[in-house]
Amino acid sequence: MKRLALRFTPVIFLFLTVAGVCKRPSGEAKNSASSYLFPTNASHMINSGFADYRSSHFHGGIDISTNGKIGYPVYASKSGYVYRVSVSPFGYGKRIILRHDDSTFTLYAHLSAFTGEIERLVDSEQRIEGKYDVDLRLRHDAIRVKRGEMIARTGATGDGGPHLHFEVHDSNYSFIDPLVFRSLDVTRSMRPRIFNVAVRGFETGRVRISGVIGRGNFYRARQTFRMTEPFYFIIHAADSYGRGRFKRPPKHIELKIDGKDYVSVNLTEFKASDYLDVRSLVDTRLSRGYKTYYKLCVDRAVPFTVFAPSSPLSGLIYGDLPNGKHDYKITVKDENGDSSSVTGAFVLQLNGPKETPAPPTISYFAEKDVSPMPGVALHFPKNAFVENVDLEVKRVADNAFNIKSDGMPLRKRVLLTWKVDDPKLQLFRRGRYGWIHEPCMNDGDVLTARIGYETGEFAAIRDDVPPSVGRIMVSRKNPFYVSVAPTDFKRYFVYFRVFDNMSRVDTDDILLRVGTQKFLCEYDIDKRAAICNVDAALLRREKYVEVEVRDNAGNRRVVKSRFSL
Repeated sequence: MKRLALRFTPVIFLFLTVAGVCKRPSGEAKNSASSYLFPTNASHMINSGFADYRSSHFHGGIDISTNGKIGYPVYASKSGYVYRVSVSPFGYGKRIILRHDDSTFTLYAHLSAFTGEIERLVDSEQRIEGKYDVDLRLRHDAIRVKRGEMIARTGATGDGGPHLHFEVHDSNYSFIDPLVFRSLDVTRSMRPRIFNVAVRGFETGRVRISGVIGRGNFYRARQTFRMTEPFYFIIHAADSYGRGRFKRPPKHIELKIDGKDYVSVNLTEFKASDYLDVRSLVDTRLSRGYKTYYKLCVDRAVPFTVFAPSSPLSGLIYGDLPNGKHDYKITVKDENGDSSSVTGAFVLQLNGPKETPAPPTISYFAEKDVSPMPGVALHFPKNAFVENVDLEVKRVADNAFNIKSDGMPLRKRVLLTWKVDDPKLQLFRRGRYGWIHEPCMNDGDVLTARIGYETGEFAAIRDDVPPSVGRIMVSRKNPFYVSVAPTDFKRYFVYFRVFDNMSRVDTDDILLRVGTQKFLCEYDIDKRAAICNVDAALLRREKYVEVEVRDNAGNRRVVKSRFSL
């Protein structure tokens, strides 16, 4: 590892320097804001920013473009030790988490390979466990790394194509925007842009949208809102990745009414407990694609720390203001403090007593146990939803039930236990285009699962069809992606297509046999294919390879193929 650090240090200092000090560093990071190195030399282009809206969560880091290629060096941003290493065909793919000497963390994901001792450790654990997926937590100082030391290479493992996903966390593992710690020149600095202002009635849900006029960083709403019920503001605003693409969320949003602070949103950091609460900030009924509308109200029973104040119903205009005309100003800022603002007015015409009325109430979701049909039990934990909902769980067929939650997604996972008498039964959820397999365990007597995020119709369906395996092929280079890493001419890639349209491929159990040797294959969910790196001398000596795959219902397929190099 030390030789690698010395070898790549000139490259790091030539291309990767840190400029500036963070605008709003969090906690212990205040004293070391300028110590972060940019984690790769692949590019400085950001494909996806911190706190970007995803359908089920906030984006917890930044995605750095690797120009559609894999194999670029990945460097430790700060000195510390390897805290955690994991390998999976889903989610983060191959991932490293470093813990630094100031107790902060950095995360590097979608890697193609680890370096040195880390790679040997992962390979050893996979052989011991006999499966591809591993998740290792290392003891303190087991593997030390220095700032700028190469720890891995960029890749495309897990979800998405080639890129490097990079995260920064404080000592409590709260998410922090990496760009507040240094200046990252994507192309040019551009102010956030404001497109529309809207208000939504709290009782009726009725929404009114106003366009804006203006240029530069000053805008004015085209219309004055007249409100006869409690309401809150919504804003459609975005920052730029560069080249005029306004897709990033603004990092600060502030609402002032009659010149006084009313509510603010800070998207430069959020707690791990808020990671899945994206729909509490984004108005999903208005948002489409990259057109994201942000609510300026905590319209939920659970406090939301990105708001100030963060208590339930903060930002709701309900009668704490007198009837009549009021002026408002909404300001949006990026990480560098560049800002744009929109001004306007609204007329409040609430009916009722002259004294200030009490705010509307919103209640917590209480813990519940539900049995929609014989043999099926569902446990909903406390705060499974962000507020109390009119939950309806009922049987819709002999093997299916439906969970209705007024369109509100789950905030916590629901435990399902289902008594069965067939080990081939698997849990499926009805999607837009058919049934989607849900991760579950079936021991022949009880099917168990932890339902997360989506509600809807669920069914137990029998799967007795084994996975399909395509032609087995051999290549000297990676057949799926262009790699800039040095080619190892002593090894070949063996790859083949494998898929299962029912219970999905068991990615832990894709085996390649060459002679008497067994290899665990890596599964690419985007390509629906498996790949393995095998010694060239072994392939030249043997004339046959054998592939064995299973699906999550235990159905097995074995394919044997003859080949020659």
